[in-house]
Amino acid sequence: MSKQIRSCAIYKDLIIESAEDYTVTIRCRDRKTRSMLREISEDLGFEYSDEWNTRYFGHRLINFINGIDTRKEMTKLAEDKFPEELINDTDTTGNISNEDWEWWCSLSYVMKCVLLWNLKDKFLEADRNLIPELDTENRDISISVDLNDRNTAISYYVGKYLTGQYDSERKYNQGTLTSLIIPQVYDVEDDFDKLSHIKQLSSLSLRDKDIIVQGYVTSMIASIPQLEELDLSGNELFLYSLDSLKDIKNLKKIYLEKVKIPFTEDYLGDKELNVVKELLPNCEIIA
Repeated sequence: MSKQIRSCAIYKDLIIESAEDYTVTIRCRDRKTRSMLREISEDLGFEYSDEWNTRYFGHRLINFINGIDTRKEMTKLAEDKFPEELINDTDTTGNISNEDWEWWCSLSYVMKCVLLWNLKDKFLEADRNLIPELDTENRDISISVDLNDRNTAISYYVGKYLTGQYDSERKYNQGTLTSLIIPQVYDVEDDFDKLSHIKQLSSLSLRDKDIIVQGYVTSMIASIPQLEELDLSGNELFLYSLDSLKDIKNLKKIYLEKVKIPFTEDYLGDKELNVVKELLPNCEIIA
């Protein structure tokens, strides 16, 4: 039976844990596990396969170090005494599953930056280099790190806050980011449909993005079925583009403050807002 952790602290890449009996354990964050296994293996001359998941990798390396398994082959033998169902199981000990990491890699560079920018208040001091630089004047956002390197802190934060992650006991914990703000940047709307992968995401804001919201944009937003709130304030809006949002069954509230009719200087008035109410009868309209 595992000991209950009574308190813990994170320092750089180390997690310091105090159990209920006050014994102390210091371990590396899970996101470093696989890279450390590789480093130890290469130092010892232990041959491994990139197809192994982290659990089986660790199992084989421990046996190699203890002299139980001195094979050079990378295949599994019956005497491994390792659960067959875990050998090809999704690798979850790196905080984020393979499926979730593939989703992250499928996102555009700009969307990755936008998501990390939304996590800027979550980063530890040692990871502040992961905060993208937002240039609103040129509508650009950028970062100087490799966004597809799974062995960096990125996988930890993506798992913890966006996709959800597995703890050391293989228990799944849902991500915690529920609200997403899209700043004034170019080329991000094409990835809106992929935000449906962030299961707990309930609020999306395009406030003051200074764009013309038309059918393409709303149809992409409609691909996020878990949305409950949408903020389109401070933009221009083709009214009937909102018809696509009827597909979001959970949508309860839409913000339309200071929204202009395209190619005019006129804001939405009572006439236009009545049209919105007809299109989205189950939504609270805030204008």
